[in-house]
Amino acid sequence: MERADERPSGGAPGSAASSDVPGEAGNPRRLLRQLLVTLLLTGVSLVLVVRWTGLLPQELLGKLRPGWLAVAALALVFSWVVRSLRVWLLVRTLDEAPPFLALLTDFVSSLFVSGVTPTASGGFPFFVYALGRRGVGWGTALAANVFDTVINVLTVAFLGVLAWILLLSYAAGRTGGVLLVGVAVWVVLGMAISIVSLLAPRPLAGWLYRVALRLRREGRRPRLTRLVHASAGLAALHTRAVRKLRRRGRAPLVYNFLLNLVYWVAFLSVSPLILAALGLVVKDGPGAPLWLDAIFAHLTYHLAQNAIPTPGAAGGAEVGIAYLFKPYLAADRLGGFVLLWRLLTYYFQLAVGGLFLPRTLRQMIRGRA
Repeated sequence: MERADERPSGGAPGSAASSDVPGEAGNPRRLLRQLLVTLLLTGVSLVLVVRWTGLLPQELLGKLRPGWLAVAALALVFSWVVRSLRVWLLVRTLDEAPPFLALLTDFVSSLFVSGVTPTASGGFPFFVYALGRRGVGWGTALAANVFDTVINVLTVAFLGVLAWILLLSYAAGRTGGVLLVGVAVWVVLGMAISIVSLLAPRPLAGWLYRVALRLRREGRRPRLTRLVHASAGLAALHTRAVRKLRRRGRAPLVYNFLLNLVYWVAFLSVSPLILAALGLVVKDGPGAPLWLDAIFAHLTYHLAQNAIPTPGAAGGAEVGIAYLFKPYLAADRLGGFVLLWRLLTYYFQLAVGGLFLPRTLRQMIRGRA
């Protein structure tokens, strides 16, 4: 049985060589710079969208229904809980049992890191590292998150195909075309991640070890040599954890897929709830009901957002959502929706994540008690 404190040799995560908090977390100045850049870009983009749509703040306040907005916030928070539950159950399947509330805290903190790193790339390694510093085996932490990511990608692709099929019964227009392209990209991405990380992880570990040995023989770039060797050790632990996960049968796959569906129902309900908060009747529409159009547009944005290179997709998110929802909303309602959507799904996420981030950073620096 792989022990929780099992560590790869040669400076892998968990050894003295890697006891420092990684990149974004270990450099508060970098986090602060990225946060300021993100806030500047999102602020400018929101101002441009508001001016373009002619939205007046007093009009927005006059139409706003706070109760629906509160329900949207609760749906978003519930999606975070379900996302954390997915990983927690996978970690328990691999014979480790971190406290659920601690894992939830780490995940919410990783949302902040995702929001201030380009293409939301920092949240995943931050979360894995936080679990490892909390005492979860490194192979277990990585395997659980990779497995969850693969099922999530495939679930999104499944929902995207389903949404596109439903769109065929209406005027699909630009949303249908973009959605179909996004689905194709995510299917390829899911298959690539599955092959490399779950179906054949051992060749990856072997290749990394060979690269590390070659770098060591050459005696150059010692920092890169240590990094590659540590990655090889982590890949070896990941391979053992994946092997153990396979022995558990279909149960982890089934409950993770079901929880993914619950997660996406909660997450995709945020847009229709924001529209309801603006006083719109979401069950009506010239073609599809407005709530269905909103889900299609939100899912399409999610499929495309990782291609936006700015921190937190700042700038591109506001313009992209305005473009996708323009066919369904009048100009004043469009400006109000984009503003509320960004405030809830981004600024609210940064605020809550930033609230828990110091606690997670202290745990990461201190390590397992």
